[in-house]
Amino acid sequence: MIRGSADEGAQRSFVEPHNFAGRIRPEDIVCAMTQFGPAESEVCLELSLHEREPADRSAAKVMRDSVGCWHPHLSV
Repeated sequence: MIRGSADEGAQRSFVEPHNFAGRIRPEDIVCAMTQFGPAESEVCLELSLHEREPADRSAAKVMRDSVGCWHPHLSV
């Protein structure tokens, strides 16, 4: 899941500063899943990274930060 900005169609990872302007809020998604979803659900993050520098160099950090953004909202 990629966080799109509220004022553009771009897809961004769940990292600062994008989290402030993003439309997807982990707490809202988890709340809706709890109220209306099945008893068990799985959340998968699909990260869109460019296959060239500097994105290649930052891929591990982007993945780590995106998981860190969601982790507090999920019971694992």
